[in-house]
Amino acid sequence: LTQKSDMDIIVDEIIPKRLYPRYRYHPKTLPFNVTRSMLRQSRPVIGNVQRLQAYIEKLHSEQCTTVLFLGGSVTDGHNTWLGFDDSYAKFFIDWMNERYPCRKEDGTTGEHVSKRTKQNNSQTHFISWNHVSEIESFDLVVIEFNVNDSMINENPHTLEVKSSSLEYNSCWYSEVLLRRLLLLRKPDPVAVVTFNADYIGRPWTNEPHNNLESERKSLFRKNNEPLSFWISSMYQIPLISASAWLLPLAGKRGTSWQFNV
Repeated sequence: LTQKSDMDIIVDEIIPKRLYPRYRYHPKTLPFNVTRSMLRQSRPVIGNVQRLQAYIEKLHSEQCTTVLFLGGSVTDGHNTWLGFDDSYAKFFIDWMNERYPCRKEDGTTGEHVSKRTKQNNSQTHFISWNHVSEIESFDLVVIEFNVNDSMINENPHTLEVKSSSLEYNSCWYSEVLLRRLLLLRKPDPVAVVTFNADYIGRPWTNEPHNNLESERKSLFRKNNEPLSFWISSMYQIPLISASAWLLPLAGKRGTSWQFNV
């Protein structure tokens, strides 16, 4: 018998075979190796997992859930083949429905669903908080703002100590957004996860906005990932980072290795 490789074992554990056709590359024929170390690196902040465990219990009890995705261009599927239909958000919901089938209250077959807002950073969600608060119910929220938050250039509240630092501006809005989400009951306490992602070298924008040569030398590509690490750690929010292992890999293999792999 042929012994399975570590990557084959990982893929068998995580990805249902029926979903293989959804991926651009067959999960077992990726032109790079996937290791458990890479998976571990993708969770740089474990945080307080009590709410996440409560959410997983819903999945195991076959309860249908709603996932709210708050994000920018990465969540929208920018730079992928099919836009949102090729985004991580769509893949995640498809994976949920395959891995954790659910039933409606009447016992019939149901499905996990996603919701999104029309805002694309922490600041606009602060201004238009009703876009979140008026959603009747959701169980899990995934926040992906570290790219768009880096573009916030207005000071927050007039009563706050002023600063010319862009990091201060986005940090203020990010923190308020997290605190509001943690206080929500929809109807249960909402599980909150932050997701860090970026595009390699930002090929969709040029100087003077971005210098591709200098950005390739930086892990964070002028995004707000360091701040996201800090805020998530301070509030014990579980954080998933594709950047932590995918960006270094992509930096070696070229700009074609973006989030559409």
